Amino acid sequence: MRIDYDRFSYGYRLENQIYLILKRARGGACHDDLFSTILFKDVVRHAVGLNNANAIDQVLEGIVYMELKRRGYDVHVGKVGDKEIDFIARRGDTVSYYQVTYLLGSQQTVDREFGVFDAVQDNWPKYVLSMDEFPQTHNGIYGMNIIDWLLDVD
Repeated sequence: MRIDYDRFSYGYRLENQIYLILKRARGGACHDDLFSTILFKDVVRHAVGLNNANAIDQVLEGIVYMELKRRGYDVHVGKVGDKEIDFIARRGDTVSYYQVTYLLGSQQTVDREFGVFDAVQDNWPKYVLSMDEFPQTHNGIYGMNIIDWLLDVD
């Protein structure tokens, strides 16, 4: 049991140190290094024998990030006050905003994921992507199933 704890502890420290280094290198926001960070975290979790099921939100974020890049978007992380927008995607002169979560299983999660867009005062599309089979839409913010979004022709 001690060996497993040591492996987990080492991997957790390594994973967070790399993330902090990449974040600092970009002045507090991961831009192009975000992809490296997401994939590196997945690799570290596997290297220390952990399962990505415990970090499904981060795995889903990585999938959405890679798909946005594949669709030709420049992808950035946004900050609104003390809240973070998972992805701001720009392609040409269009912008779209994305929050990614596994499930909208509680009102607290719904408020957190949709509420981050309250301070964004523009009319570009805003999406909350989740694995919910019947996603919710609030105040013009689109809730979408991640699989449906991935299969949607952009």
